[in-house]
Amino acid sequence: MLQFNSDNLFQILKSFYTLTKIRIVLIDSDFNELLSYPKEQQGFCAMIRKNLQVNTNCVTSDRNGCLKCAKTKELVIYRCHAGLTETVVPIHDKNGIMGYVMFGQVLPAEDYEVVKKRLRRQYPERQFRGIGEVIEQIPVRSSDELNAAALILQAITSYVLTNRWVTPKKSEFIRRLDNLIATRLEENITVDDVCAEFHMGRTRLYDVAADYLGCGLAEY
Repeated sequence: MLQFNSDNLFQILKSFYTLTKIRIVLIDSDFNELLSYPKEQQGFCAMIRKNLQVNTNCVTSDRNGCLKCAKTKELVIYRCHAGLTETVVPIHDKNGIMGYVMFGQVLPAEDYEVVKKRLRRQYPERQFRGIGEVIEQIPVRSSDELNAAALILQAITSYVLTNRWVTPKKSEFIRRLDNLIATRLEENITVDDVCAEFHMGRTRLYDVAADYLGCGLAEY
């Protein structure tokens, strides 16, 4: 679980939405939604996710997008199970993924009319009252627009990590460190081993350890 500077990150998410009118979400490495703007699902997605099976499909689609992003450690643009375009940007350092920033829920500009027709068939008015109107309200964005927004977010995530606005929670950090030590008492645990466990570089690990432990990592 991540610990994050909610005020600063909230302003970034809000500013992103103000510029793009696209909902944006901060997700941890276990796929838990930590922060979003707007807070609640909007329009089409909010309506269809009231259906439990559809909501399960949405959650699975989001998780698969994050897993693909974790594998490549690069931004991923994909279409969800409903056909909307989603983008996932990784938050990571050289040792691994810490979380993700996800935005999207937009129609692909390349074939948005085709997708809208399919949505009307897949989610009929008799089952989702008012669905036709909210389908017409789904934002339309091109691949170039999404790539441009994602590129800016990649730069922002680097700034976020540099300023340590996103770190492991103190209690979780200590628990995992204690567990690592307990399970490998007979081994010579190296700093690189600890870096790999927490998916962070040496400098950042030393800084977090100093704040959370009250002493140096080796001393602990």
